[in-house]
Amino acid sequence: MKTEVTQNKGRISKNWIKNIMGFLGEQFGLKDVEVSILITDDEKMKTLNKKYRGIDESTDVLSFPLREGEDNVFCRLLGDIVISWDRAKKDAREIKIPLKEELATLLIHGFLHLMGYRDDSEENFCKMKKKQEELLFLLKKKGYV
Repeated sequence: MKTEVTQNKGRISKNWIKNIMGFLGEQFGLKDVEVSILITDDEKMKTLNKKYRGIDESTDVLSFPLREGEDNVFCRLLGDIVISWDRAKKDAREIKIPLKEELATLLIHGFLHLMGYRDDSEENFCKMKKKQEELLFLLKKKGYV
């Protein structure tokens, strides 16, 4: 999976992010797809969240799929994931986990949205949470987190 990483806030290894995304792609059998990752601040996240979701506050992760419908899951341009560095640091401190683990969780969450997972109902939330935990476990087992 080709991954483009842009950081305008925080510093995390681009190769680490690319390795995480490559691993996630492998889990879904994706090879020739592209995804872009933006690590930004709360101010930019608030702007994006308001523009695209109508919510006037920051959030931890946003996903922007570039495909439409389930029939197009293997579109070359998978989509964009935007992560708030500020929120990731704050949340990692609050729940007492390493920042890399929180960032990996957000990458997984964003990726699952690009793959069509939804968290808009209790049933969908539970399915997505289960898959997210499974993928995080595998990343830890592989030594990425």
